[in-house]
Amino acid sequence: MFNLLRSFNYIDLNVGLLIATTPGQGSSEDLYKKLSKKSFDQKMKWFNLLLNESALSEHIGEQGVSEFKEWYSSAHEARELRNRFVHSIWRFNPMNRGSPVEISSPPWMKEALGDKCCEYMSLGELEARASMVENSFQAFQKIREKYHV
Repeated sequence: MFNLLRSFNYIDLNVGLLIATTPGQGSSEDLYKKLSKKSFDQKMKWFNLLLNESALSEHIGEQGVSEFKEWYSSAHEARELRNRFVHSIWRFNPMNRGSPVEISSPPWMKEALGDKCCEYMSLGELEARASMVENSFQAFQKIREKYHV
């Protein structure tokens, strides 16, 4: 779970850094103020706008834009999983040997967290799902390194 939270925070932080370092966005101080008030979804929309028309899109070219847009959906999946895990009720029942981990959503969170009211999983399944967020962050970093942004 720690890796999931850490990796999601790294995604959020690095998307913000990429926005803040794209030329033509204004002063760093103004950008930091704007970024501090943005949710992850708002930052991602801003990032998507920069991919469409900005110095960033010119620098990384069509291929880079395409790779970031392909990654974009995995970042949203990471956000959904992070929200699901953070805002759910957790139970661990070691007597349920096959699937000792249970997460459930309070009824008032159904709209925000999705239709799954209750899930049971093994520790391995939990780890695999959490690894998806880490993989999304690593994919983002590979694209950044590839295009030097």
